Amino acid sequence: MKKILLCLAFLAIHASANSCTKAWFEINAYNYFASNNRPYLDSTHQNELTYEIDEKYIYKNGVIDTIFKYHQKATTPGYIYAFNWEKGTLTLLHNGASAKISRETVNDTLIITQTETNQEIIKILDNYAERTFIKPSTGKVSVEKTFFSNDTLVVQTTSTYKSGETNTYKSITVIDPQDDSKCTEYDDEGEIRAQLEFTKNDKGYSIMYNMVQVTSPNYKEYFMIVPEEYTTAIRKQRPAPKISPKATYFDLLGRYKFSK
Repeated sequence: MKKILLCLAFLAIHASANSCTKAWFEINAYNYFASNNRPYLDSTHQNELTYEIDEKYIYKNGVIDTIFKYHQKATTPGYIYAFNWEKGTLTLLHNGASAKISRETVNDTLIITQTETNQEIIKILDNYAERTFIKPSTGKVSVEKTFFSNDTLVVQTTSTYKSGETNTYKSITVIDPQDDSKCTEYDDEGEIRAQLEFTKNDKGYSIMYNMVQVTSPNYKEYFMIVPEEYTTAIRKQRPAPKISPKATYFDLLGRYKFSK
């Protein structure tokens, strides 16, 4: 009996997202710094008030290699962020600027240092993620902690300044009790901040994030890819869930097609 329970616990940990809150946790925790065959961000499409922004993420050897960004209203709408981990540089091809960047993994912690003045430390576990942003030039340190438990996601950000002043912001995302493909994000005052909707497709899933604390349209859609290795254990034990054959496809120009 103990072996069965341990097996079920292992499968639950390694299953891909099956609810809105779990998917939102993976997007916040893994993003484009995916590791160990975890889900990773493929692209985003954003409508912010009066303009649209599209981003596409390209990976090489398991790490982020290039980010393409198209900003509809920008003077020069196209941006390319090219990561060169071997030479330790990050180049923004929009204006030719570059910065030194390094990536180091120590146990379960990813450490990214940029230009020796900004440092980002990322720790990703199965139901917990922590990001620390350090800016020595201003003395500001921000720590973002993301917790996932019982279909509830809590994100807490604490910023400490050189003066000693500290600010803390917290958001809570809870599942819709009638529909686990939907969830609601509340701010630290208990007001609804956003409505989210989770949709599976043949490559992974997407999340539509709709801001409600604005008067004009403001939404962002995230497209995540779930690696085959991440779900192999589940498929060996039980049939894969049925997925619509009309999976969303996203290209760099923000156009949407459906592959049959």
